[in-house]
Amino acid sequence: PQPEPGPGPSPEPSPGPEQAGGSSSESDIQTYLREAVANAISDLKSNPDCLNDFGTTVTRANGFNPIDVLNQISTNGRIIFAPLGPTFTAVTVPIITAVVGTDIPGFSIKFGAQIIINSSSIPGSTAFGNGDLFTNTLTLLHELGHYYSYTSGSGGSALQTPDLLSGNSTNDTRIIKDCLTVH
Repeated sequence: PQPEPGPGPSPEPSPGPEQAGGSSSESDIQTYLREAVANAISDLKSNPDCLNDFGTTVTRANGFNPIDVLNQISTNGRIIFAPLGPTFTAVTVPIITAVVGTDIPGFSIKFGAQIIINSSSIPGSTAFGNGDLFTNTLTLLHELGHYYSYTSGSGGSALQTPDLLSGNSTNDTRIIKDCLTVH
């Protein structure tokens, strides 16, 4: 007969998501998104310079008001979450759609964007999953600028797109100066 295994040493506890850089729960992420959207909308309403960073006077009056756009993209799947690790806070990628004409033969090309935000919870990082309202609002408005830059008819954005290397801090500095207020 085989001897019964003894209790032996206790296994080391697994690190929690905060220690391991895991992802926040879907419900936490949705809460963080709602809070950041509300904060960003408040900033857009109270800071004309912030509003002017997105589109033009004409495009804002004709369907591309950043308050409306932010409400729409936060509920229609244009903002998604993925564990991007410690390197990326978020990324906005262009989407090209060919629309086949029904009345007129041929097709047209429309440009849009998809925002992917880091759902990770990594202490000391700018990951959305950490739940910091200031950082999450900054991320949302920053990526909204890229969304405007990539989307047909939006009027573009005052932010640099793409913002590789120094553009990221330049864009963040502009958003902080033009938009973010203490609520």
